[in-house]
Amino acid sequence: KEIGAVKMSLEEVMSRSDYISINLPMLPETKWIVGEREFNLMKPTAYILNLARGPVWDEKALVKVLKEGRIAGAGADVFEVEPSSKDHPLLQFENFIGTPHMAAHTDEALKRMSLVAEDVIRVLEGKKPVYPVNQPGSYRK
Repeated sequence: KEIGAVKMSLEEVMSRSDYISINLPMLPETKWIVGEREFNLMKPTAYILNLARGPVWDEKALVKVLKEGRIAGAGADVFEVEPSSKDHPLLQFENFIGTPHMAAHTDEALKRMSLVAEDVIRVLEGKKPVYPVNQPGSYRK
């Protein structure tokens, strides 16, 4: 309530959103949580991204909805089978962008990982961390 967020069902999210970003752990209950039924709920102008794990969406169902033009587009940094082949069916679509599971391989992500590693070393040496997670406002931008 404080930030204006509203709890919605998966069906409501799929049918009302212009952009959907999937960010879930891979668990038995999240496998193919987004399938043909969920894709069919999407607006024809909507985009969906999978930044979680490949099997949280049904790739065959996504191929079908992209082929039929039922959604505007999709993107993924993950695939059901990795590494994906250059002949992966999703890569044939102009409105699909795929990257080889490399979300953490950016300059910014690597810099932040090094800050965490430096803090771990500080703690192991008995010193206080510079960027403790539980201290609001302590992260340097």
